Amino acid sequence: SLNYWFDEGCSVFDWWGLNVDLWRVTKETRFLDMAERTARNHLLFNQDRSGGFCGDRGIDFVREGSPWPFCCAMHGTRTLAEIPQYIATTDDESIFVSFYYPSTTNLVVQNQPVTIEMECDYLTKGIVEMTVESAKELTIPFKIRVPAWSRVAKLFVDGQPQKAVVKEGWCVLDRVWKTTTDVRIQFEMVVRTEPMNEFIGLQEGDDTSRESLWFGPRQLVYNQSINHDLHHAVKGQPALRHVYQAYGELQLDQSTTQTPLAIGEKKYKKGLGTHSVSEITYWLDGQFKEFRSDIGIDASAEGAGAVRFKVCADGKVIHGDVVKASIGEKNEGQVQSLYGFEVTAMSGKDPAKSILVDVSDAKLLTLVVDEAVNGLAKDYANWAEARLTKKDGTVVYLSDLPNDQDKGIPFDQLEIDKGNVHSVASERVVFGVSVGGKDVPVVFSFLDSLGYDLMKNRPVLRSYVKTSDN
Repeated sequence: SLNYWFDEGCSVFDWWGLNVDLWRVTKETRFLDMAERTARNHLLFNQDRSGGFCGDRGIDFVREGSPWPFCCAMHGTRTLAEIPQYIATTDDESIFVSFYYPSTTNLVVQNQPVTIEMECDYLTKGIVEMTVESAKELTIPFKIRVPAWSRVAKLFVDGQPQKAVVKEGWCVLDRVWKTTTDVRIQFEMVVRTEPMNEFIGLQEGDDTSRESLWFGPRQLVYNQSINHDLHHAVKGQPALRHVYQAYGELQLDQSTTQTPLAIGEKKYKKGLGTHSVSEITYWLDGQFKEFRSDIGIDASAEGAGAVRFKVCADGKVIHGDVVKASIGEKNEGQVQSLYGFEVTAMSGKDPAKSILVDVSDAKLLTLVVDEAVNGLAKDYANWAEARLTKKDGTVVYLSDLPNDQDKGIPFDQLEIDKGNVHSVASERVVFGVSVGGKDVPVVFSFLDSLGYDLMKNRPVLRSYVKTSDN
């Protein structure tokens, strides 16, 4: 949720390792279930297109993260390499099939070689096909993990249907294995929900009416940048619709410390005073063509603080971090270029920077302030003279727009019917939602599919939803 504004890569990788170790000790499949959800979701979400792994990537907060070669990149690569070791294992009394990836596993079972060839259409259809080969006939229980969220829909051995015998989370095939045996199992795959923060506990301020949405082992997240149909189906006057701020409260026409707005020597009468990390969303209804603002850290920080500014239109970052930083003596002038997109920061010593962003026809405007290199101390960020220009030239200051946070963004008003699934593909699931009497497609992305392009195309995401079973 927004209370947890970044995903710590190394913690994700350690969580994987802890759960597979607990399974080795206890043989309880619940630890394999948790290891799978970690590998299928947060591990891949944290992997960048460079191949490295990020240490501070946000889900519900617009933070693309950065690959850390001294820590997360090495740790994540090691974790990725560990997964094949646990696809199929043996203790010489049983063979355990724990994870489902196209693979070839070579084991030594009862002093003879055994090979398991696996092909899968697991993520969308729940199908796993295996060919088990041994030098001679073998009598041993063959245990296939049945995820706690599913059941065995179909089971075949050498093309013949079998009754699934499930014991303690395993589908057990206790038989004499010929030198070559084919096994085909299909797990039931349905959209489901899980209680918010089931594993880490509720935090103060959490919305307990929301749940996380899943299909199979993969988490679904609402992707604001690809839901134009929903945005165009919703009407409403321009207004403030959503605020998240880690410290303090959003201030109108004054700084977050409730002093007159000032960046360096320059003073302002209008604007927004906020604090990192923050995310402020306005509903524009397609009425504006430009967004302008001076950005910088408020003078009340006395030269301290360092932040990064981003502007998102309809869920996609369209302007961000274009100002060179001067953060301390060692990092003065620091600029990191990622795929042609300059990622920089502003410190409390920098003068105001004026920005102009094209928001033509945009329905949603999201202003993001993230921390930079020195934590959150005195990150008193100002969107000074923040204003919108209509197509006829009329100027509207953001601080003068009404506060309609009770309405939220269009997504907040939705109730997803888990039974109204239009389509399931490798990267997304499309639901039908009634808006104004019309069935509007609403797109959810699989969390793991977003990691590769997150540096270049960072969308606004939401990981929790309101659902129904209608």
